[in-house]
Amino acid sequence: MSEFIQGQSWGDGNGVAILIGVDWEYHAALYPEGGASAYLQALVDAGRFGQALVLEGLSNGLASRMTPAVSETIIKNALGLPEERDPIHFLRLGLEFQR
Repeated sequence: MSEFIQGQSWGDGNGVAILIGVDWEYHAALYPEGGASAYLQALVDAGRFGQALVLEGLSNGLASRMTPAVSETIIKNALGLPEERDPIHFLRLGLEFQR
């Protein structure tokens, strides 16, 4: 997993790895005014989803780490994602993490 997040070693740790992504075509349809507002709303939506996962994990005694430093090309190639879908956050939930 560390290659997905630009070599950050905690990506290879224990727990569950979650990629949060955006489907740009879907968001563009939701926000027909388009442009920056659709892009910003997609980022806000993804951030809120990640925050909800972190808070739920914490309420169940799990540690978490999250980063927007994802290697989009590596992830897209590894998972076969289409062009309009972009991974934008990586999140790991687990019992503990090495520092």
